[in-house]
Amino acid sequence: MALSDKWLVRKTLGIDFPGTTSPVVSRLAHVHIPDQFRRPDRSIEIPGFGRLPFGHSRFDRGGMIYAEFEPGRSMLGTIELSPPVAEVPMSLAELRESTRRVLGVDIPFEEPKGPGPHSLRRINGQNTRHAEHYRDGRILLLGDAAHVHSPLGGPGLNLGLQDTMNLGWKLAAQINGTAPAGLLDTYQSERYPVGQRVMMHSLAQTALMAPGPEVAALLTLLGELFTIPDVQKHMAALLAGSDVRYNVGDDHPLSGRLVPELILDDGRRVSELLHDARPVLLDVDGSVAAAVHGWADRVDTVSANVADRPAAAMLIRPDGYVAWATDTFGPAEEAGLQAALQRWFGPESSGKQR
Repeated sequence: MALSDKWLVRKTLGIDFPGTTSPVVSRLAHVHIPDQFRRPDRSIEIPGFGRLPFGHSRFDRGGMIYAEFEPGRSMLGTIELSPPVAEVPMSLAELRESTRRVLGVDIPFEEPKGPGPHSLRRINGQNTRHAEHYRDGRILLLGDAAHVHSPLGGPGLNLGLQDTMNLGWKLAAQINGTAPAGLLDTYQSERYPVGQRVMMHSLAQTALMAPGPEVAALLTLLGELFTIPDVQKHMAALLAGSDVRYNVGDDHPLSGRLVPELILDDGRRVSELLHDARPVLLDVDGSVAAAVHGWADRVDTVSANVADRPAAAMLIRPDGYVAWATDTFGPAEEAGLQAALQRWFGPESSGKQR
């Protein structure tokens, strides 16, 4: 679906798309960098300036983007804090002038090699916008239809994929007639706060690209903080979207979080158990499996040992999030498991193993 189609659906429904448009002009193009300027670490050596590293770089007068994803064809871009410019076709000459403003020197690039297609674009303004709500009856928004933001840090891919995973299994349950009441509404309640959080740190990264000594000082301070292991862990999880915790109605430390990347005693990774897009009860203790008999038509049970096991048993949703977990298993825990099964996968049935 084209972006315009996504906007049309959202606008036709009357779903607002509030947010901000930052006064930024970005330019991006495929170019050819002659071999004498390319370095083994994927940086380029610019005469009169020095080394421009792979990725995003911030300078006093703007930002630079450089990446060579395939030999002989590089992606080169600039980010300038500027009001919109005339909507005329982008040219390499315009990009060259922009790189000169940012770096103070010319970058030795040429027309891209090969048949293309080659990127050559300008973006006036950086939108950071979030749909007022994700659901209107039978229509649900996800990905770019639900949120747009700066690509800095690359959070959009994981955000859209997790939207899709979250909604996909719930739609399948609705279509198959096994969804409990209100299941589709949890797409909004679970994913909307995640979208808000991405908007927050996306805007923060845009602010850090701004020129000026104040921003340079802030970046120096952040650089010091990022040497602290706990800060590194926190920021890595924030950017990857792996710090998400849903309210699943269970208070075990694992519940509501992505299942840990465990390896079973038979060599399988826990993620392999989810390839059939069905819920999985991972019974490490060996005494839990019988409690899910009434959901055997919808829930797969795997009994296996795990080194350094994080729990005695875990109920894992098809999107990889833990719906219930326990360290011991008795009558109270069995009641909690069955409540989780009903909450996420519908009422008990006679069910038969597949």
